Amino acid sequence: MRGWSDETLQILISELLEPKFADAQMKSDQVSPDDDLYETGIVDSYDIIELLTEISEKTGIDADITSADNGKEFTFSISSLSKLFLQAA
Repeated sequence: MRGWSDETLQILISELLEPKFADAQMKSDQVSPDDDLYETGIVDSYDIIELLTEISEKTGIDADITSADNGKEFTFSISSLSKLFLQAA
């Protein structure tokens, strides 16, 4: 497993999301790392599971999504996903 930084994880996640951006008729530069991907309609519930699996396969990191429940509402964004996987690394 290679070392992952927040920046490299965000780049990976953006690359994995490229087909979803295209489906939503958006470009990756139109999406902020803090935009909620579910609320904006870029991903649906099935896509979320698929994306988590792809990130895990590419990084070798198994993120514990239950750790995202820290009493605050979880935003399904590129930034929050990166942090979730970095916490598990």
